[in-house]
Amino acid sequence: TTTTTTPTTPPTPPQSNTTDLLDPSRPLPQEQQEHRRMDEVSAEIWKGAPELVEVLKGVSLKAKTGARKELLKSLGVSNDNGKLDPSKLPSTEDFEMALQVVMLELLETQDANNAAAVPTLLDSAIYLVEELFCAAGPSEVETCKSWWALLISAAEDVCRLLPTEHIQQLVEDLKTSLLDLKSAHIGFAQRRLAEFDAEKEHSEKEKEKEKERQKKGEAEKETDKSKDEKGGKKQPEPAEKEKEKSAEASKAKLTDRRLEERKALITKLGISPNGTLHLSLTAVLKHLTGRLCNSIHAPLRANVALLLEQLLPVDHKAIANNQKSKTTDFIQADDLDKEEDAMDVFKQAAPAPVEVDKEGEAGQPVEPHQDSKEKKDPSVLDDPAVNYNLYRSFWSLQENLQAPERVFDTRISWKTFHDSASTMVQLFLKYPVHATGAQAWTPPESAALRFAPRAKAFSMQLEDPGFRLFVVSQLLMAFRTIDQDTPAKKSFAATLRDHDLTKKDLAKLRADCEKVAAATKESFPEVLKHLIDREAQFTAWKLNACKEFKRESLEMLHAVAPLSDKLSDPDVDLLPPERRDEKTTSSLLEILRNPGWDMEAPKDDDAEALRMVQTRKKCHDYLDRLLTEDDPAEGIEDEYKVKANKVYMWQAKRLFCQHHLRRYAGDASAKTGFLTHAAQALGRKEFVKENGNADDDKKLNPELEVAEPEEAEANAKRAKESSGDGAPPAKKARS
Repeated sequence: TTTTTTPTTPPTPPQSNTTDLLDPSRPLPQEQQEHRRMDEVSAEIWKGAPELVEVLKGVSLKAKTGARKELLKSLGVSNDNGKLDPSKLPSTEDFEMALQVVMLELLETQDANNAAAVPTLLDSAIYLVEELFCAAGPSEVETCKSWWALLISAAEDVCRLLPTEHIQQLVEDLKTSLLDLKSAHIGFAQRRLAEFDAEKEHSEKEKEKEKERQKKGEAEKETDKSKDEKGGKKQPEPAEKEKEKSAEASKAKLTDRRLEERKALITKLGISPNGTLHLSLTAVLKHLTGRLCNSIHAPLRANVALLLEQLLPVDHKAIANNQKSKTTDFIQADDLDKEEDAMDVFKQAAPAPVEVDKEGEAGQPVEPHQDSKEKKDPSVLDDPAVNYNLYRSFWSLQENLQAPERVFDTRISWKTFHDSASTMVQLFLKYPVHATGAQAWTPPESAALRFAPRAKAFSMQLEDPGFRLFVVSQLLMAFRTIDQDTPAKKSFAATLRDHDLTKKDLAKLRADCEKVAAATKESFPEVLKHLIDREAQFTAWKLNACKEFKRESLEMLHAVAPLSDKLSDPDVDLLPPERRDEKTTSSLLEILRNPGWDMEAPKDDDAEALRMVQTRKKCHDYLDRLLTEDDPAEGIEDEYKVKANKVYMWQAKRLFCQHHLRRYAGDASAKTGFLTHAAQALGRKEFVKENGNADDDKKLNPELEVAEPEEAEANAKRAKESSGDGAPPAKKARS
């Protein structure tokens, strides 16, 4: 039997609107009635969820700024000061259930406007949790943790289910909301840590005071026993040293216990380098970037990467994976044009016409006559070295630039890399091009044609200044990687890299690349050097196991509060603490302050002990010995007299000049000897010779004669005047 059915037009689906979501009176298809019954059952379990659903539906209709205020106002969680009161918040289970219901309803509808309200709803929830962290007290740690988990779960669902056309709006909202949320979370954790430190310090001070009271009481009881009957001084006891050691051990144990408790609190708050704060935010953004394509959504992926770098500390391990992830795609030999397809591009230059003389012998090639004004500058395209082999060798460099540390694996790999790179750089130096001034900004291309590995584009690429700068930048970065790489000792790579010829070739190639960069754009080498230095610093940090170096990260990792945190506290007394020196240092300072040495009071006649008096006495002793031995009554021969000793005479004359130098200035005769001056200084007139002259010293030691040049000239002039014109001039004294 056949049954005829009349075609009926399907009913027009009702227009979805956010205001009629979850309305019981709204007609539903038969297959969704079971879900309606499940919603009714869930409403009995989470009794506060239906009211929250209505509140969140109203919030989703508002704009971003109005939605935040509307959520706090509708929930009634604000106090008289306008701040959030954590005690008035609904239960996390009810709010989570209501938030998921509203979000799923908005995402499942066919209307695009409803899906656009999801980022606004998520932003309002983030603002609610942010206000909670700002107003929470010491007892709300667990409450904050539960609301944080609720928010992260909702954010991950939105990142997975939100339509692609609304991801741009979501990223723009997260740029501000997540940063504010992180600041609120860290501020809450810092307040809890400050309270913990203050509480521990107060308890330690109380314990120290109690110990001092006990120690003082025990000392008063044992005062009579610990004193010696004779001296009345306290005798050292072996038990005191043991008490000091036990006290130090107990103090160290207390410090370790406090450190462990602080670490546990940091872990509980989730602000350690590997805590829930950073891991949760990384997971949310990871779900978001997992849905974006590299080429089509490149700007969105870049915005998410920049946001992640702002959220995470710069020394976080996730930054190493986020910033510098190498691409595994590079140009290979199979991606290049074949030689038969590129024959039209790389045509061999036609030979120049040869001049033939009358006898038919070939002469020099004839150059076409061109005017000097019409003569063109030489171009790299005219060079015979630009052929298919150069095209293929250049693009083969990409594999070496992808992994520069593998260049020295074999001798052939290093030679191929060096020859290909040198040929390109020498062409750039031979035919320089200059980059023009600032160019107008243009949107970036997903696949720039200037980097296409096609034979037809190769000629234009060689004359492009931007392409040249890109090539030399890659080469210089590869050289820095080679410098930082440390191959195994006694390996072939290490031997080849450390060879003198290899170092020389590598240095020359690097210098040529820097010349090309400076010739193409004058300001480019300085910028490139700065970027390469930063890259080298990052690589060194990554090779060093990505160790934390920021003060905040080190504090959260080791749970040790640095001293700089206490300086910013206005309640902390900035005066230096009372100095407590060691026993030996204190005793030494006390002795220096009050020596207490038994010394007689100085007398007036003790002035003879001064240095000048002592040296004057020594001078007179030297002179007295000279005059005594020079007395004929003593019967001492000249060779045994002390004036024959050069050292003794030098010391005597030195002491004489210190105390009796004016006697030389007052003597008008240049023939007076040193012994005559010595006798006059000591007042011994009986030893002054009537015919004494300066030759007495000269006979014994002519090198000891001392006289000023001016004085010698004056004496010679006076001698000439007294003897007449024919008298020979006196000899100049030796200076």
